Amino acid sequence: MMAALAQFCPALKSLSLPKGIGDIPSLAKIKSLCRLEANFLEVDDINFAVSNLPCLTHLTLLGGNQGSLYREVLDFESESLQFIDMTESSKALFFERLACPRLRQICCRSGVYGNGLRLAVSARELI
Repeated sequence: MMAALAQFCPALKSLSLPKGIGDIPSLAKIKSLCRLEANFLEVDDINFAVSNLPCLTHLTLLGGNQGSLYREVLDFESESLQFIDMTESSKALFFERLACPRLRQICCRSGVYGNGLRLAVSARELI
């Protein structure tokens, strides 16, 4: 399906894929995509999609409490990304690096098993 969308709908602006994405390279060919709501199977797929979608402004990550994204780290670099919603993604999914100069909002799950941002402190800084 993703290959057909990339070929026949090159001006697609918004896409919702709650059941998962199998063909990430084809998704990355939809360069006009601004809004993406998806259940990714691997963290590398998310990082790849974000870095290859130059118009992406809104990203919603889905994925339940436990899954393949549990205790994984994201590494985002995007000039266009403005909004990230992680409230429905796996718990303990965090950012290792977030280089998004236009980012305005991040929505994360709260509580003991949250996700999203965490303070990176070295052992030297704790002393």
